[in-house]
Amino acid sequence: MKLRRLDDYQSWALEQGGKRLLIDPWLTDEMSLPPGHWLFGRRRVAPAPVTTYLPMDALVLTAHFSDHLHPQTLAALPKSVPVFATPTAAKLVRQLGFTQVTALRDTERATPWPGLELEAIAPGFPYTLNSLGYVFTADGERLYFETHVVDAKRAKARLGPVHTLVAPVQSVRLMGLPLVMSPERALAIAKVLQPKYWVPTGNDPAQAHGAFSKTMLFYRGEVADFSALLQSSGVATTLLEPKPGEVARND
Repeated sequence: MKLRRLDDYQSWALEQGGKRLLIDPWLTDEMSLPPGHWLFGRRRVAPAPVTTYLPMDALVLTAHFSDHLHPQTLAALPKSVPVFATPTAAKLVRQLGFTQVTALRDTERATPWPGLELEAIAPGFPYTLNSLGYVFTADGERLYFETHVVDAKRAKARLGPVHTLVAPVQSVRLMGLPLVMSPERALAIAKVLQPKYWVPTGNDPAQAHGAFSKTMLFYRGEVADFSALLQSSGVATTLLEPKPGEVARND
């Protein structure tokens, strides 16, 4: 498996067996949450046309929020591509015209193509019921992809050690409620799951603009802080930081 970063935020491609699966693609210049940029938005660094990432063989959506299910991007993608998503996201992409949609819940599995399997795993609070993480298995390896909060107890019981973990490491709080993991919480997860590689996603959340971002959300921590914690802890996990367009994996 090869994991390729598509932008500076949280869009990725998984490549295996000559095929490509997109995860939460946002491939336009800007992204915003309803009702518009005045409330919450983000500008994509070095935007590339959607056609750059075609053809694609499958699409995975981790949540129905607009920064994961981006309508403007999805409108430009082929509607016949198989989609794997949460139940709410599945309903929305059907409304956008996609015809091969599989809704998944925690513990359910699917096969995007022969040789690649995925298993849905519920995140931690507050996303347990409205988002999904996915464990991809191919070529004798497992890659765990979680865009919000890893539930350490659930992941340890279901997975044990994983080869590659893709998850946030920079804290975002909504009026004190943690929305993604901090460097310290990410380190605790690394100690439990012992991934060979950790690839940060959802980077630089403070780049968002709008009233909601500036008044309701509080940001703390950098990828460098997590890197320092890893190095001082003695945990045998290597931090990988690919740039947009680059492959994260180095073996």
